[in-house]
Amino acid sequence: MAKQEWDFGNVIKNSRNPIHEPAPCNAPNLPNFQINIPIGEVFWDSTFPIPPGYAPVIPPAITVHNFTIDLYRIQRVALKFKS
Repeated sequence: MAKQEWDFGNVIKNSRNPIHEPAPCNAPNLPNFQINIPIGEVFWDSTFPIPPGYAPVIPPAITVHNFTIDLYRIQRVALKFKS
């Protein structure tokens, strides 16, 4: 699985911004601060080694292609409970 890292808030660790500051994570639904997880990866339940032609079984009630995690919302919760 690919590793992804972000900077948000006022901690700069992984920024690639030319002025050395992270882009502001200051509103919900900003594409740069969302993680999209394909539904197929969530329901991946294959044995190892993966059989040829394996496809994950997605329940019919799920009609979206991705689960989206919004880092702004996580940031808000973290800041709310910061001690």
